[in-house]
Amino acid sequence: MSQAANKVDNYRQALADVAPKGLALPHDPESNWQAILRGLAGSLADFDDATHLAITQWYPHSTTQQLKDWQGSAESPDDCAVDVPVTTQEARAALLSRLRLQGNQTKQKFIELAQEIGYTIDIECLQDTSFRCGVSKVGVDRLVDHNGLFVWKVTIPGPRLSYFRCGVDRLGTPLLVIRRAEDLECLLDRYVAGTVRLVYLYQGA
Repeated sequence: MSQAANKVDNYRQALADVAPKGLALPHDPESNWQAILRGLAGSLADFDDATHLAITQWYPHSTTQQLKDWQGSAESPDDCAVDVPVTTQEARAALLSRLRLQGNQTKQKFIELAQEIGYTIDIECLQDTSFRCGVSKVGVDRLVDHNGLFVWKVTIPGPRLSYFRCGVDRLGTPLLVIRRAEDLECLLDRYVAGTVRLVYLYQGA
């Protein structure tokens, strides 16, 4: 028995259990009474499925039907999007990234931010010219190097590959989209501290 049929049968049994007892309401599966209960049970099962779907659709991490409503509320996609995300999964990732964005400007936070929109990156600090007590000299070294305290090398393993996913994306979506990470570069450049300069390196591109 399929899951849907099992749900209908469970509702039918629940209705039969609360019905009055007697010969007029037999438990014979072939009786007209049980056929009526199966019809009512089917409606209850459909309502149960619709309720579950409605709840699912109002969660931003699982919605498809209400995705545009969530995007409008969160002003997503933002100016960093290369274009409107070509797949439902990318649109959802951009939305969740915008809703969850908070915290600091550490390298780990930027790595996590990249992961939320589908990138796995590595960040290496190439330069640190900040004034350090016990190392730098007063009157000689600047407290702030206006060329940037830090230079971060952001390593991106190749171009972005966006695959079509059955059950998630819609008809008309390309099976595969290959592009540079302009959206990632824009996003990191937006939130990076003014004392940090980002240098992007693509591997395998």
